[in-house]
Amino acid sequence: MPNLKNVIGGTFEDVNTSVVKPVKDELGKAIETGTQSVVYGPPPQSQNPQNLQPIDNDQNKQKQLEDQKKMAETRRKLDFWKRLEEEQKSIRLKKQQQQTQQIQAEEQKKEIKQFEIVQKKNEDISLKRAQRKTEIKGGVGG
Repeated sequence: MPNLKNVIGGTFEDVNTSVVKPVKDELGKAIETGTQSVVYGPPPQSQNPQNLQPIDNDQNKQKQLEDQKKMAETRRKLDFWKRLEEEQKSIRLKKQQQQTQQIQAEEQKKEIKQFEIVQKKNEDISLKRAQRKTEIKGGVGG
């Protein structure tokens, strides 16, 4: 009587090689294809000579016109977005310049105030000196 363990083990190995591995391979291919179609878009259709229809001049011209219209529309959109970006850039630059000017004006006002304060202190000091001189001399005319 053959060893039952070898018969059953051999059967599992046969099932593994004949069923599981091909299913695993096909499943892997399906997952890879699905991932690629999500990331890169659908795969290009194979063009067999049987599937190709002859394109006549009218269809070719119409396709060229459609392509030209699409290109013109794309260029128009690109120009629009470029103009918009340039306008926004110039607006931001103007705002920045205005802020810089405002900050400089405020700093200049502060400097003028400080200068006026220092000047007033100097005037007060010189006035006090003059008063002391008159007091030391003994008053007016004396």
